[in-house]
Amino acid sequence: TPPAIDHENTFSNAANATLYVPEGTKADYEAATYWQDFGQIVEMDMSNDVTIDGINYILDYDTHTATVTSGNYTGVIDIPLSVKKNGIDFVVTAIGDNAFRGSEVLRVNIPVSVTSIGSYAFAQCTNMNDIKLPGSVTSIGEYAFIGCTGLTMVAIPSATTVVSAHAFSGCTNLKTLYIHDEVTAIERGAFYNCPLTKVYCYADTPPAIDHENTFSNAANA
Repeated sequence: TPPAIDHENTFSNAANATLYVPEGTKADYEAATYWQDFGQIVEMDMSNDVTIDGINYILDYDTHTATVTSGNYTGVIDIPLSVKKNGIDFVVTAIGDNAFRGSEVLRVNIPVSVTSIGSYAFAQCTNMNDIKLPGSVTSIGEYAFIGCTGLTMVAIPSATTVVSAHAFSGCTNLKTLYIHDEVTAIERGAFYNCPLTKVYCYADTPPAIDHENTFSNAANA
């Protein structure tokens, strides 16, 4: 329903402007007082979900950002820096909860625009044998990579300060881990049941570990 306009001068340049409205509402705006004064009224898809090049996103029109959401993903996935809808560029800043959970991906290329990886985002991606987390990532959700049995090496990004609970637990082939110097805490079970043999920790102050099972294979690493 078109919002009420109480004066003809509310949009003083309406005659020279194009008004974009949700699909199926053009007739309502053409019949509405003062809205009908716009030079052109065009319907457009204003939904906040979109699929582009096989990747699903939720769009935020306030911040012009996009979050990758769940889908039937396989093979190698290249996430772009941004996507476009209705002429607007949306920067891809997040991989949402459960986005790739249980999928058949082999590798996911994550752009430097991404700052957040959601809970269970890559859980049980057993065919994925490589993941490179860009330095822009500040947040890795709980259980984000649980059960990714193909991973052999992981580097925690330089912008990440906390490795969330069980983030990499059950990665049963994970042998090498790099922890950058900005990490201050590693939560419960983050690397539980990971057969680590080499851990490179660059922090001058040892990151806080809140449970004995955070590194269940510590004695052998």
